Amino acid sequence: MSKTEKYIEYHPNGNKKEEGTYKDGKKDGLWTQWWKNGQKYREWTYKNGIKDSKWTNWYDNGQKCSEVTYKYGEWDGLFAHWHFNGWKKWEGTYKDGEKEGLWTVRHENGQKEDEKTYKDGKLISSKCWDEDGNEKECD
Repeated sequence: MSKTEKYIEYHPNGNKKEEGTYKDGKKDGLWTQWWKNGQKYREWTYKNGIKDSKWTNWYDNGQKCSEVTYKYGEWDGLFAHWHFNGWKKWEGTYKDGEKEGLWTVRHENGQKEDEKTYKDGKLISSKCWDEDGNEKECD
């Protein structure tokens, strides 16, 4: 018979800090963390102690910071990260823990910074731009 325990932790100011469930001593199901100000900080899912499903992080102002998908503990699927100002910074895909396909990085002003293409985690090609959108040599 499996044993399920609810876990809750609070910040010193009384706001909830973290909440989730342990099943047979391992994290299982939805887990949520909050900033001291009460805004959601992170939401993720475990299956039998292993990272699984979409993980989402937020800045302390409520703006989304990042999303990544896990499958059996490995990055697998869409990965996205936003600048604090709301512009998307990175976007790409992981397959079995390795970068795969087109990855795009943007400057804080929204202009493309670089585009890189990966196959089985290896960089195949890249193209770069400055903050004004002018093509430049990649570093």
